[in-house]
Amino acid sequence: MNKKIKYGTFSVLSIIFFIVTLVCINLLANKFDLKFDLTKDKLYTICDETKKIINNLNEKIDIYFLANESDQNKIVANLVNQYKSKNIKVEYKDLDKYPNFADKYETDEKISSGSIIVASEKKFKVINPNDIVTYDYNYLTNKQKINSINVESEITNAINFVTKNYTPIIYRLIGHNELEFDYQKQFTNYKLKDLDLIIEQKIPDDCKILLITTPQRDWTTEEASLIDKYLASSSAIIFMDYTNKDLPNMTNVIKKYGFEFGNSIIIEKNNKNFTNNNNACIIPNFTSNELSQSLAEKKYRLLIPLCRNIFINDAEKIEVLLESSNVSYGKTNLNSTTIEKESSDINGPLNIAIFRQDDKSKIIAVGATSILDTKINSYIGGGNFDFVMSAINKLNGKEEAIYIPPKTHDTQKIIFTHRQTMLISIAYLIILPAIIFFIGIIVIRNRRNK
Repeated sequence: MNKKIKYGTFSVLSIIFFIVTLVCINLLANKFDLKFDLTKDKLYTICDETKKIINNLNEKIDIYFLANESDQNKIVANLVNQYKSKNIKVEYKDLDKYPNFADKYETDEKISSGSIIVASEKKFKVINPNDIVTYDYNYLTNKQKINSINVESEITNAINFVTKNYTPIIYRLIGHNELEFDYQKQFTNYKLKDLDLIIEQKIPDDCKILLITTPQRDWTTEEASLIDKYLASSSAIIFMDYTNKDLPNMTNVIKKYGFEFGNSIIIEKNNKNFTNNNNACIIPNFTSNELSQSLAEKKYRLLIPLCRNIFINDAEKIEVLLESSNVSYGKTNLNSTTIEKESSDINGPLNIAIFRQDDKSKIIAVGATSILDTKINSYIGGGNFDFVMSAINKLNGKEEAIYIPPKTHDTQKIIFTHRQTMLISIAYLIILPAIIFFIGIIVIRNRRNK
């Protein structure tokens, strides 16, 4: 009996101690506003890059959320409120209560409820509600579901924008049936303009970076001359897919700068360097270049389907940024009935992205436009756009913008290489059943021995 009382008393005291401890932890957490974001992608917390920008501000910024705080998505409101600091004021302005508040910030379009205005003393930027939260629509259930929350990326880059004295302009070369993308998302805080040289007859003086993508029609002789003259003393970024079109004028201009695009598609045979069981869906290797290493340190991976290899003719002025593995090869015959290596194929490693620089000019070239695809970027967790943004900043010589991946409610996609897929399959189909089988034998043997 004494033993039962003793153990019973000990159990009651243990429970009381546990409850008191929980209460104390709760009180301390409330008193000091202690919160821990345990989600993988820090869904409820602004990232370190944003905190750095907030802490380094030396001018006053106003953030106006044109909505009622209590009606907003809790995650969005929580992230917005985290911008409050000694130099940033956050206010909610419900347009039902303050109908004329946004009038002084209107330009071409009327500002709608749910927008966010980021303003400094010299300029402002309006963030559209559709850019704050994106939705997917399920036509079977007739319901909307949150796809991604982009509020941190939008506000942080808006702060960068309103604190800069000018906005660099990127001119996108058009007029040759170039592939269309929603380019503005990749070039945040840069002004993007189209440039048709047939019409303009010159590259504008305010062109900070020239953006060139795969043409389906060759440049004219006059266009090639203008582009050649520009590349000799300025900055450009080139994204070039494989094409069977004959483009001699464009090819001859690019060759002058020590590189050329090969007529092959890279096939990867290293299990760590491709995904989705598709040998042409490349996960490239980072080189020791400073730009590449900054992404490698963040543990980013890139996913670039259908890469075209780049030949380097002037190694002194060119650095490799991304490359395939030693066991990859460039498939030159795209009509071949086999994906396996043939005698005409090019041995790896192959260059996927390069940086060319001399005293007057800078050029970054990538052997694929798929790196600009929004869906592919989302699939890989934002690494592709971070690379593009880092490349643009390197050409500009300044960090005008950073890429902050959207925060998502959706189930995180886990991307496995071919090798990882095989190992998991072996573990589940062979190793795990074998372990269960041997445990069963041991249990049966022990029971019989008893």
